[in-house]
Amino acid sequence: MDGQKLKVLVEAGALKAVRIIGNGSTLYVEGETKNGSFSVTTLDGRPKTWRTIDAAAKWIRDLGCASIDLELQGWQPDQRQLPL
Repeated sequence: MDGQKLKVLVEAGALKAVRIIGNGSTLYVEGETKNGSFSVTTLDGRPKTWRTIDAAAKWIRDLGCASIDLELQGWQPDQRQLPL
C-alpha cells in the first residue's frame, strides 16, 4: 500500500496500528487494519524504506498518524547494505 492510500486510511480512522520496523540497516513501515497487516510501498510497488528513525517517524506524522510502535530488534544501523 502506498502513502496516498495510507493517508486515506488514517483520515477515515480505519488504521488500527502503525509500526516502524528495523531490518538490517533500513527501516520500513507496516500498518494494520481490521482486515490484516500490510507493508508501505512506493507508487511503483517496491517497499518504501528509510535510513533513520526520525525520517520514518516524520513521514508517518505528516500523514496524520500520531502514535506508532517501534520494533528495533533486527535493526543494525551501521550494517552496510548488500548490493542486490
